Amino acid sequence: AGYGPGVAMLPPSRTSEASWSMSRFSNASEDVRPLIQLDPEGGSRQMIRYLDSGDGSGSPGSPMSPMGSAGSPSGWSSRQHQCHERTWGKWLLEEVMAASSILSLVFTCFIYNAVFLMVILPEVGKKHWVQPLAVVFNVTWVLTMWSYLQAHLQSPGAAPKEWREFVEQVGDALAVAQPRREWQPGQASFCRPCMTLRPERAHHCSICNLCVLRFDHHCPFVKNCIGFRNHKFFILLLVYGMLLAWIGLFSTFPEMIRFLAAFMNLHRGLPWPEAGVSKTSAGLFLMFDCIAVMFAMLFPPLVLVHLPLAANNQTTIENQYLNMPNPYNLGSTLANLTQLFGSPGWDWVLPIHPLHPVDDGVSFQRGDLDFGEAMRLSALDSPQDVEQLWQIRYQVSMSNLAKKFRQRSSNPCIGCLQ
Repeated sequence: AGYGPGVAMLPPSRTSEASWSMSRFSNASEDVRPLIQLDPEGGSRQMIRYLDSGDGSGSPGSPMSPMGSAGSPSGWSSRQHQCHERTWGKWLLEEVMAASSILSLVFTCFIYNAVFLMVILPEVGKKHWVQPLAVVFNVTWVLTMWSYLQAHLQSPGAAPKEWREFVEQVGDALAVAQPRREWQPGQASFCRPCMTLRPERAHHCSICNLCVLRFDHHCPFVKNCIGFRNHKFFILLLVYGMLLAWIGLFSTFPEMIRFLAAFMNLHRGLPWPEAGVSKTSAGLFLMFDCIAVMFAMLFPPLVLVHLPLAANNQTTIENQYLNMPNPYNLGSTLANLTQLFGSPGWDWVLPIHPLHPVDDGVSFQRGDLDFGEAMRLSALDSPQDVEQLWQIRYQVSMSNLAKKFRQRSSNPCIGCLQ
């Protein structure tokens, strides 16, 4: 009593590659570490609890188990956590890259409006272009900055508590796969750094030390992981950033050539030809164009990489999988994009969470299996319906689930542990 709900155990068929794994009781005391001992030969399992030695190392103390005692696993003093802690250098590099991205956007907005629109265009006789260019550039800039902030600030998505409760409830009936670089549709996988079971398509980010739903990659420019809940914002950031760079570069191109020639003449000893524009303003304007050229070269290749992946319902990690065709490809670009953007609507163009999501990041529609229209997330009204959806998409064995509940009722001690 007092140890909370149980711990899901790996099925015998999945124990050949791991000898020890760990999962925490959700309501357990912090000094209790429940472990699952896996026997690769016979497939038998034992639940063993250890008390933390109290020295902060995570090494087990004396065993406490109604099933009998057992020795501690070798190497447990390090908790078997292979966490990649960020060094100060990596942390500082990310801070610089993120700060540079934000400052570049702010700088370009200021120079375009305060120098190009307010000073240069009226001086060169193009005052009639000020208002239309101001609207086009600033709307695109707002969407770009908004997308950046959303990608930077929003959580990429971690496994919700409902998933942990689901894992504890179904136990052995849930198919669990060892993490490999291959397609594993409809299977949970075991994360060794986090010591827990994670949903399909989730991966561990060694930089953030977090298992991220539908993990794509860690982006140092936004200083965040790109996952299920902020992938849409990242795609919009690339698209709007590319459009912003092109608008800024093409709208200022004639004036850029003009002031480059003016500085070249100044270097030859000729007088400054632009009386209405100071050399400082012209220099800041050329700095703007340098940033625009850099962005115009940076964003298109990223768009050409990430947008086709999203159109195929794939992540950058999954793009390396070769063991089978993409099981999540729904057959059309529109259907695949709905996995990130939600049902088609006006909210697609805004960096906000989908108003009508079609998946929850824990389970996903499949292109190789048809679970029926009733098994769409949008058709479900209650948490019980979502749990039933998970059981179907993860192909939970109902016979094993019923056997588990019978075992709980017949053995209260095992029932409280499992």
